[in-house]
Amino acid sequence: MKRLQKHPAPAYNYIILTSIPQMRLAWSIGNVTIQDLGYGYNEDGGMRWRQDVDSLVAGHGYTGHEHLPGWGLINMNARLYDPALCRFLSPDPVLQDPLSTQNFNRYSYCLNNPLKYTDESGEFCSTLIIGAVLGGVINWAANGCEFTINGFYYFIAGAAIGALFSGTSFLTTPAIATCGLLEGALAGASIGAATGTASGLLTNGFNNLISGREFLRGAEDASLSGMISGSLSGSLSGSYIGGKHALQSGRNVWWGNDIKNGRGQWSLFNVEKPQVFTSPVTANYGLQKGECVLRCLEEFSYSYNDDAHDFNYWLQKNENKLGVAPSKVADLINASDVYGSESLMLNSKSIINAFSNNQRILFGFSSKTGSHAVMISKIKLWSNGIAKIFFQETSPIRIVDYSTTLNPDGFIVNYPSAKIWSFYKK
Repeated sequence: MKRLQKHPAPAYNYIILTSIPQMRLAWSIGNVTIQDLGYGYNEDGGMRWRQDVDSLVAGHGYTGHEHLPGWGLINMNARLYDPALCRFLSPDPVLQDPLSTQNFNRYSYCLNNPLKYTDESGEFCSTLIIGAVLGGVINWAANGCEFTINGFYYFIAGAAIGALFSGTSFLTTPAIATCGLLEGALAGASIGAATGTASGLLTNGFNNLISGREFLRGAEDASLSGMISGSLSGSLSGSYIGGKHALQSGRNVWWGNDIKNGRGQWSLFNVEKPQVFTSPVTANYGLQKGECVLRCLEEFSYSYNDDAHDFNYWLQKNENKLGVAPSKVADLINASDVYGSESLMLNSKSIINAFSNNQRILFGFSSKTGSHAVMISKIKLWSNGIAKIFFQETSPIRIVDYSTTLNPDGFIVNYPSAKIWSFYKK
């Protein structure tokens, strides 16, 4: 019997891209052990430790670009980058986003934020070249694909117009990128309609001149066709660009603005959702004038599953009198054997703290028709400090508003003399 030889497990080399991305070299034997062999970079592209260029993967490293170790530079195709200075050796010939102050330093790399962005090409010339080639080929094909002098002119006319409007599209992209998906679609449709109209008009006009016709012949149909196709393509590209940039930057995808409190990145209605705090009280109607405070106290007791401290109990505590003066409210409650009370500052913090501690809130105010008391059942608080408080009534005929706005300073426009008291179990 022939004995089989055992061969060692093969070794595999891996190229690993990190999020910048920067390439690192790792190795494994039998898919068991993985070891970092190599080299790393600081955030600006400089190597943290030096090694021979042979350790670089095919001479490429930071963001996948070619390293020139003899010069200490990185070849980023269009321009050379110095990781020691954190700057390019030549300026970017195009100011892409005039609304960003970082863009005015045309020697910096990716808006001075190399940890977040990468610049694969370094310039936008490729956009012009692609636009020119596509425009030239399409216009040449639309006019018979002829290898004649006129065919050459058709190509040149289409290339010039394609380069012009692809450059316009490139320059408007940063503005569209801040819009989000829906606003990007609208902005893209508007820009596309304008450029499509102009492109259709110019292309038709130059083609007329090449063919020996008048420049404006068929201008109306060409402009209309360009406007429609431009608005459709602009809408699609604008929605894609706006939505993509919003998604990557953590903004609302639909509108491109900051995500409001209580909403998500995909929330269509990106309006702030307030914090809501509630109290388990319901309306408790009295039949006689002056019962309002006592009906509130009865409902507060019921909310604690306490039927003993009903309206009659509180009426007796108040010496069988219906009306309760504001100065006597806390004393009346504190005189009970179970419940306590104190006067509170009229602001959202006091109400929220009371609700968070399982307390109830009595709301009393004076008006031209007399005094009245109701229960606060809910409060909604927005990030700007504005709050809205909601009431449960004690009168069969509503006296207080269903809700009212509470300013950060505690002032309520409709009830300037209002006071609040807590109600809690001792």
